[in-house]
Amino acid sequence: TAPTNFNFVSGDYNRKTGLIGDGSTKRLNANRAGSADPQNSSHISVYATTATTQNKNYISLDSPGAGRKQITRPNDLPADLLTRNNSATRVDFVGAGAATGFIGTSRASSTQYTARALSSTSTLSSTSDGVSANNLFIYGDAAFADARLAFYSIGESLNLALLDTRVTQLMTDLNNAIP
Repeated sequence: TAPTNFNFVSGDYNRKTGLIGDGSTKRLNANRAGSADPQNSSHISVYATTATTQNKNYISLDSPGAGRKQITRPNDLPADLLTRNNSATRVDFVGAGAATGFIGTSRASSTQYTARALSSTSTLSSTSDGVSANNLFIYGDAAFADARLAFYSIGESLNLALLDTRVTQLMTDLNNAIP
């Protein structure tokens, strides 16, 4: 199902750098439930061409709770970037709050998940939680981001380093091809 647009207009999109949020009302409902993928096989990722200036969600479930999937610049550590994948436990990327580029998290087992930002991968030992059936939102839901996102992906578990390499190359190629 195509995402549902909430308040984006044509001027919010740039074919070279992607879609930009306003930090207050604009979001996309991915129309994909957090439980659409197996509990121990899931990923979410974005490619930010401009980081959010706020402590807000790039991508998240429409309400917090068990089975959280999230890429966020958090309120409690605004200089950092955090990711979660079917776990209340998070991976923090210290000092990456203003990071651009590929950001993602993937869970391929019931005992750990990986997260990636700034071309660095971290692995966290964390038992997976039951997955919420709430939909995933790009730019958040209630905690709207003002980032500019050129790419997002939601699905079953995959190798984040390989996806990072390919998406980054795609963005470089697009940047070179579009005046």
